[in-house]
Amino acid sequence: MTTLKIHKLILVIGLSMVVLIGLGAWVSIHYAISDRSTNLSSLTVNRQKIGDKLDKDEYIVDEAMITKKYRAYYRKEYPDLIFIVKKKNSEIVGITLIHDRGIRTNFNATIEGPIENVIDKLGRNYKEKQLHNGFKSINFLDKDNKIKLSIICKHDKIKRIELYKK
Repeated sequence: MTTLKIHKLILVIGLSMVVLIGLGAWVSIHYAISDRSTNLSSLTVNRQKIGDKLDKDEYIVDEAMITKKYRAYYRKEYPDLIFIVKKKNSEIVGITLIHDRGIRTNFNATIEGPIENVIDKLGRNYKEKQLHNGFKSINFLDKDNKIKLSIICKHDKIKRIELYKK
């Protein structure tokens, strides 16, 4: 009779351990996945942000980048700052900056500036991906607002900034 009690006790302890390990794994995975989000809704490039309306009269249409739903615009004085805009309501859904060192952002990113400034401002919730020829991509994701910030850099100097709605 006592061996039966010992077997039941071992069974209960074993099942309890399996449940606790499973629960711990689920909590840690859930925490790791949810922790990768950064609020990007207020980021601006040259005082424009995702979701703003673009005054098309002040911009030039980039004829090479027209699709069924979107158009690309730039200013004559800033040809390296490109806005991707919805055709139907002029909402900015993408911003790309290349080459122009004079354009500022509110998240400490400038072309040829150090990537560490951006990481200090936005935090360490990013994914890093190695690209070819020594380039790497630093990607921040805003899961709530469906916005992605992708920064291409080489030798820790920013070469390209892309902010767009997914």
